[in-house]
Amino acid sequence: MTSSVRSALVDAYLMNAMKKHPKEKTSDVVGPSETHYGKAGGAYYAIGEISLKNDPATKQDGPFVWKSPNGTDWSYEGDTGGSPCGKVPAALVKAWGKSCG
Repeated sequence: MTSSVRSALVDAYLMNAMKKHPKEKTSDVVGPSETHYGKAGGAYYAIGEISLKNDPATKQDGPFVWKSPNGTDWSYEGDTGGSPCGKVPAALVKAWGKSCG
């Protein structure tokens, strides 16, 4: 994953997080770490662990998912509750060595 993609994931996450935490800034974001990235069905997907330093509850229910139509414009799709299947195509999840269980 390139640094520009990683930065775009942080930006998309932070824009979403600011709905509940309006005073947060980029320096308050931890991650993304343990990331996987790929393309399936004409869209790009990324998963990873991400949170806010000042809110331990934001670490729950990962991995977290992002989606992009072109690999540059990312939207934060939310948490997975432990399984990326449902938010990420199963073939991509399998390619990453993850399971849908």
